[in-house]
Amino acid sequence: MLPDSHFLRTRLEALTCALDAETPAQLAGGVQQAYAAAFGLTAALGVLLGLLGLWLQPLALERPEIAWALLGTGSALATLMFLFSGWQLRRGLAQVAGGRQRRAQLLAAAFSLSAAPAVPWLLACAALPWPQLALGLAGLAALAYALGRWQLGQWARQL
Repeated sequence: MLPDSHFLRTRLEALTCALDAETPAQLAGGVQQAYAAAFGLTAALGVLLGLLGLWLQPLALERPEIAWALLGTGSALATLMFLFSGWQLRRGLAQVAGGRQRRAQLLAAAFSLSAAPAVPWLLACAALPWPQLALGLAGLAALAYALGRWQLGQWARQL
């Protein structure tokens, strides 16, 4: 068994409890926890890769337009992930009837929505040698994360 199997088992049990949630608040808590777990895995890997990039000599950003392009790319991709997750949820809800199946669709949307803050976060990790750019991208990731948590709560109340 894995050393953290109790921690992992506890997290998985909480996610499956969200599928049986009786109130929108319980459902929102469960899907927000899934969202946080999915983003957390990506964020931890991003930090490790960013530190590795620092150690192995970073790429050169010779023009400031590149920094703006990275911020724009992060914003555009985060926006696309919000749109895609909403589309995926609407499409999935149209195909299922039962309450548990509808909650499972919301849980799937939470996992896909976690990519919205993950993209700018990974770009921020890659930009660690340029602190201002890294902070801008990390701020964008924080904003996308907060909006994602809020959006999941809204979706949970609508089920």
